Amino acid sequence: MQLSALDLISRPKAKSLGQAYQDSVQLAQALDQMGYQRIWYAEHHGSNTHGSSAPEILAAYIAAATQKIRVGTGGTMIMHYSPLKVAEVFKSIATLAPDRVDLGIGRAPGGGPEAIYALGQGDPHWPDGLYQKTATILQLISEEERTDPLYQRIEASPRGLDYLPQAWMLGSSGNSAAYTGRLGMGYSFAKFFGVKAPDDIFTHYRQNFRPSAFHQEAQTMSTYMVIAADSKEEADYQAKALEIARFEQAQNRFNPILSAEEAADIKLSAQAQQFIQEQSKRRILVKGSAEEVRDILLEEKERYQFDEIMVYTPLADQAARRRSYQLIYDHLAQA
Repeated sequence: MQLSALDLISRPKAKSLGQAYQDSVQLAQALDQMGYQRIWYAEHHGSNTHGSSAPEILAAYIAAATQKIRVGTGGTMIMHYSPLKVAEVFKSIATLAPDRVDLGIGRAPGGGPEAIYALGQGDPHWPDGLYQKTATILQLISEEERTDPLYQRIEASPRGLDYLPQAWMLGSSGNSAAYTGRLGMGYSFAKFFGVKAPDDIFTHYRQNFRPSAFHQEAQTMSTYMVIAADSKEEADYQAKALEIARFEQAQNRFNPILSAEEAADIKLSAQAQQFIQEQSKRRILVKGSAEEVRDILLEEKERYQFDEIMVYTPLADQAARRRSYQLIYDHLAQA
């Protein structure tokens, strides 16, 4: 099974943001050595919790710091940007790192109303037509004829790429599955968001898939928050900080991630315990020994029929974080 990683550069409470960035670089290098397929960086604006606000820059930097792993965005929030700019940024990165670059497109804002307003230079309008905007970006990258008259007389530079970036659509509800298929993109579902997904979400995408310059065949992945450890007890110990963070986020409280030691001293309310149990039951957050995690994720693959698993593990302890990714790879890469 193909395994990939997502990094939001989630900031631990005890570390500076600069250290969190360095940890992310070192993690990407470790994942490259392990054999992970790709690593993506998210786009979050005005966040006290996540440091990934410019994922295209991170992708370019990480591409230069690694050898084989694919790098990309999960995703680029296109409501804020010109299709020409998006196309030229990714054509430039794909020229520097041929056959290693992914463009993951998101249709959400990646921030609150203040961020939307500031990124729009004072325009509060929430744009529609984002599927057409996506089509224009793909046409500019692939150098196909544009259907939007505004872009028919301009070309995206650099031209004549040997390898196009892989194009993916991010989804969190299933509504975008059919559109994604018709655009010939890969489809990445954010299971860790906590949104309930229909069992046939990827079937719906495949039924509508049309080959494109970016993907000749349908390609799917699902992203989970995962903590694997050498024992169930250790996984529970490491996961508690993330469980607390998810509960707080559900209450609209966004704070840096606690260490496992700090989280261990916190007594959970009945409401928090019920929330955490529900997250586990729905497999939004998957934790356990390597064998337990393997079995759960294989059951999820059997249920949803996706091709690839993307793993998100924002632990404060970098040794525990790397160990989790290593255990996941060792037990699932050959599954």
